[in-house]
Amino acid sequence: MLNLLKCSVILLFCSISLGLQGQGWVSAQEGFLESYQRNGRFDVQFKADGPLQKNWIYGHWRDSDSLVRCVAYREGGRWVPLPFYVDGNSWIGDIAQYGDTMYLAGYFNNLVMDKDSSTLPFSTLLKFYNDSLWRSTDTIGPCYDMEVSGDTLLMLGDLMNPPGSTVPLGPHIMTVNGGQSWQYPYSIPYPGTQFGLAGPWDDLTIRNGSIYALNSDPSETEGVVRWDGQQWHTYGPGIFGMWSQVYHYTFHQNELYITGGFTKMEDPRNPGECIAKWNGTAWESVGGGTTKYGFSLLSHDSILYNLTGLKGYYGDAYIPYIAGWDGERWCGTPTIDVGGDRPKSFGIINDTLFLTFLNPPSVNGEPLGFVNYFDGDYLHGPGSICSSLGLGKEEEFEEELELVIYPNPAKDVLHYTSAKTVNKIEIVNTAGILVKSIGAPQDKIPISDLKPGVYSLQFTIGEKTEWHKLVKR
Repeated sequence: MLNLLKCSVILLFCSISLGLQGQGWVSAQEGFLESYQRNGRFDVQFKADGPLQKNWIYGHWRDSDSLVRCVAYREGGRWVPLPFYVDGNSWIGDIAQYGDTMYLAGYFNNLVMDKDSSTLPFSTLLKFYNDSLWRSTDTIGPCYDMEVSGDTLLMLGDLMNPPGSTVPLGPHIMTVNGGQSWQYPYSIPYPGTQFGLAGPWDDLTIRNGSIYALNSDPSETEGVVRWDGQQWHTYGPGIFGMWSQVYHYTFHQNELYITGGFTKMEDPRNPGECIAKWNGTAWESVGGGTTKYGFSLLSHDSILYNLTGLKGYYGDAYIPYIAGWDGERWCGTPTIDVGGDRPKSFGIINDTLFLTFLNPPSVNGEPLGFVNYFDGDYLHGPGSICSSLGLGKEEEFEEELELVIYPNPAKDVLHYTSAKTVNKIEIVNTAGILVKSIGAPQDKIPISDLKPGVYSLQFTIGEKTEWHKLVKR
C-alpha cells in the first residue's frame, strides 16, 4: 500500500513537471526554411476556419528546397502548401472563399505547378478548387485584402482597373455576380479625399449590410468609418494627435474595438492608452490600456486578444506583447522577454495560440522558429499573470490616479502633480530596460542624464501603477 502511494506521488510529480515543461512556446516550423518578405511590407498572416474549412497561413517563406511559397494549411501538425511556387517578387495579400472556390489575391509572377512544372501567366487573382489552380482572366490591380458576404466580393488594393473600365475605379472594387462585372461600391467619396477616391484603406469588413474600413489618414477623421450604402459615417471625432494612429479594429461580442498608438498624453481628448472600444456614443479605454502601441486585435470566444509592438504593461500587469481581455482584466504568460524582433502576427487555430517573428528570438536559451505555438494555457496556466480587477471601469481608475505631468517633451527636468502620494517612479527605455528609479516622493524628476528619445514612466501610487510616455529632447 505504501509503495502504491509512493508511485502515485511520483506519477503526480512527473505529471506536474511535464505540464510545467510544456507551458511555453514551441516552434511550428514544419514546412518553413526561412521567413521571406517583399520589401518588409507583408507579414505572414493566419486565417483560422478559413477557405475550404481549413486553417491557413499565408504570406511569403522559403521551404526546405528554398522555393518561395505563399499559402499553406495546417494538417497533422504540419503546414501543407498549396501545390505551386512563385518568384521572389511575388506576394499574396489575402485569401477568401467565394462560393465553392478559394480566391488568392496578390501579385503572382513566374508561377510553377509542383505536379508537372507547368506555368501560369502573370496574375493578381488566382482560384483554387478541387486540387486545381487557375488564373482569373480579370485584370485588376494588386490586391491586399478581400471580404466576402453572400454573393458579394469586396477587394482592396492599388488603383483598381477591372475589365470594362477605362479609368481606375479606386482602391476598393466590388462584384456581386462572380466577377462578371465590377463596380466602385461608393457613390459619395469619403470627405476630405482627393481624386474622388475613398479615403479609408485597410481592414475591410462587411457587416449587417455596411462596409467598414480603417482610415489612418491624420488629415481626416482617423479611426473606423462605415458606408451604409448611401453615406459615410464616422465614430465620434476619431483619434487625436500628430503621431497618433489606429492600426487595427475588430468586432468583439458585437462591440467595436480599436488599437494603435494613441495616448492621453499626446492629446487629452483621446480615449485612453492604445486600445479603446465604442460604447455607442464615444470611445472609451479598455482595462487601463497598454503602455505600448497595439498592432493587431483578435476576437476568440469570450476573449479579446491584443498584440503590441514592444514589451510593456497591460493595465497594471507586465505582459510582453500579447494579452487577452475577458471584460474584467488582462491576462497572459510573460515568457518572451528578450532578444529578436517584435512579433509580426498571431492567430488561434483549434484553441491554440500561434505567433510569428521575422527574426525569431530565444526563450530560456532555446531558439524559436518563424512560426510558433503556445503549448499550454496562455491566459491562466502556470506562470501567467493578470491585471487587477476593476480596471475596466475607466472613470474610477482615472479618479483614483489623478496625475499631471509637464512639460512633455522635456529636456532637463520633468515635473508632476498627483492627488495621492507617489511611492516610486521608474523610467524604462523602448527596449524594456529600467534606466532610472526614484524611491523618495518628490515633485520633479531629473532627466538630463537620459539620452534623447522616447521612454515609459511608471508611477507607483499605493498598490496601483500608472504609465505615461516621456519624450526626452
